[in-house]
Amino acid sequence: SASSFGYRHLLINFYCPESGILCELQLHHEQWYAHYATWHDIHHSARLFYHNGINYAQRYAQQYKKMHLHSSHSKQQNDLSMNATQLLTHWGLSQYASRMIIEHDWRNPMDWQYLSEQDLKSDLGFKDCHCRMFLDKFKKWLKRKQTFTAQT
Repeated sequence: SASSFGYRHLLINFYCPESGILCELQLHHEQWYAHYATWHDIHHSARLFYHNGINYAQRYAQQYKKMHLHSSHSKQQNDLSMNATQLLTHWGLSQYASRMIIEHDWRNPMDWQYLSEQDLKSDLGFKDCHCRMFLDKFKKWLKRKQTFTAQT
C-alpha cells in the first residue's frame, strides 16, 4: 500500500525450512534509490507528526519535497541523452564547444574520460576553474550514465 505522500515498496517474506530462517525481501523502484536519503528522512519523520488524524509531516513532504525530487530527477535523466554541445551548454561551458567538438573532434561525451587535465588546459584552452568544473560534472555524469546503462 502507498503512504499519503506516494512512497511504495513491496515486501516478500519467506521461510527457509532447512535453516529455520525467516527472510524479508524488499523491492523498490529504481527512482527510490536515486533519492534514498531524502525519502528515508521523509518516511521516518512523517511517522512522528500525527495530530487529530492528520500527518503534518506527510502534508509538508507532499507539497514541497516531492516536487523537488521529481524536478531534480528529470533534470538528471535529461542530461544523459544530450549530445556534446548540449552537455557543455548545460554545464555552463559552451564557450569551449567549438574548439573541443569541431576543431579537436571530441564529439562523443563517452570519450571524454580519456581527456586529461593537461589536455583540457593546453589543447582545448580551458581555464583552471572551468577545467575543475568540467572534470567534476563529467565524473558525476559518467557515473549516472553507466548506472543508467547497466539498468536498461
